[in-house]
Amino acid sequence: EYLLMDARGLNFPENMFDLVIDKGTIDSMICTDDTAKNLDLTAREVARVLKPGGFFLIVSCAINSERIKLFKKAEYCWDLANQCVVKLERSTEGAKEVFVLIFQYKGHHK
Repeated sequence: EYLLMDARGLNFPENMFDLVIDKGTIDSMICTDDTAKNLDLTAREVARVLKPGGFFLIVSCAINSERIKLFKKAEYCWDLANQCVVKLERSTEGAKEVFVLIFQYKGHHK
């Protein structure tokens, strides 16, 4: 079952998921006029729906240190657990590699 909704306002209760995966949504938001606002709202929603100890996995065609900093804010309550670059052997004219970031959610600040 697929549900259509805005990542900046998810229709799920708090602490529902062990894993949230983004593939391309963050990349698209980087290209908007309200990048900082859109990324902040999305990060807060992901944190809200993740269970403590859950993971936020981001797959992107363009990760750099500045982009990582956007998600390392203390108010999101997560740590960068791992990151890697995956080389695409059968790539067409598009990306030759993708970047994977894995953040672990620590739970809400009390």
